[in-house]
Amino acid sequence: MGASLHVWRLFVPVTAYYACCLERIGSQVDVRNNRRDTTGASVITANRLLDGRTVWLTQQGWSEQIAHARIFDNADVEDAIKQAKATPDARKLVGIYGVQLDPSAAGISPLTMRERIRAFGPSVHPDFAPVEISHVH
Repeated sequence: MGASLHVWRLFVPVTAYYACCLERIGSQVDVRNNRRDTTGASVITANRLLDGRTVWLTQQGWSEQIAHARIFDNADVEDAIKQAKATPDARKLVGIYGVQLDPSAAGISPLTMRERIRAFGPSVHPDFAPVEISHVH
């Protein structure tokens, strides 16, 4: 009995500490990645907890392909992010945030190199690029 009580006392502060740190990390990621112009368009992205893959918000849910992403005016994207975070699917995701699109690109293409790599994969041979797994949601 005494040993389990001792473990419980250690567990609670450590859990609170990590929750605090994760909360701060999450807000830093959102702030860094939510830099957008007042005009223009954005898409919403996250990572799936099940396998860590990058996913994009679509009209019907989430897809691994940015080509299926729903496009939002930058004036509306913050409200859309809040709505996406409030859905039941959000429990299966981490780091939901908006990504500014390149207005001069043909098709849907993120403005920053970091987000282009997340969207289209690393610059490696196609045999090693990520493939979509359609049965995992």
